[in-house]
Amino acid sequence: MKIATFIATTLLAVTAFATTTVYHDYDGALRGIALNNACITADQVRTISATKNCVKLVPVTHGNGGEEGTWTDWVCQKWETSQLAYPRAFTRTVCAQYSSGHGEADNMSCLKWVQKADFLPATIKVGTMIDHGGEAGSSYGPSYNHTFPACK
Repeated sequence: MKIATFIATTLLAVTAFATTTVYHDYDGALRGIALNNACITADQVRTISATKNCVKLVPVTHGNGGEEGTWTDWVCQKWETSQLAYPRAFTRTVCAQYSSGHGEADNMSCLKWVQKADFLPATIKVGTMIDHGGEAGSSYGPSYNHTFPACK
């Protein structure tokens, strides 16, 4: 009984620290609009509800240049609540030519990048990655199709 309780408690603890990340190929079109807050028209993707957006970022430098060096964080100085709208047409950077993959230092890296025109479709494939935290690592969760509602 003690072993069963220990296993149940351990599983519950691991589950409590697990986080799920959603990913898809259309960040360039959504520009930070959450999937559950996006609707579409014939040529735009918009927010359904107004969102709090940073309109002024300022650099804040930390450290003293010693062993740790200095680093810069960007901090929002001014926020604004507004509806967002972006064109469904957007440009993405894609690899047009990969290296051969032969040789010790060659790991199939990209040799040539190009800009490609793209368009946000009404339905996109969305994947999930579950981070179990610590040594448990991460795993792929279920993938699903997400259809954007029409804007009202």
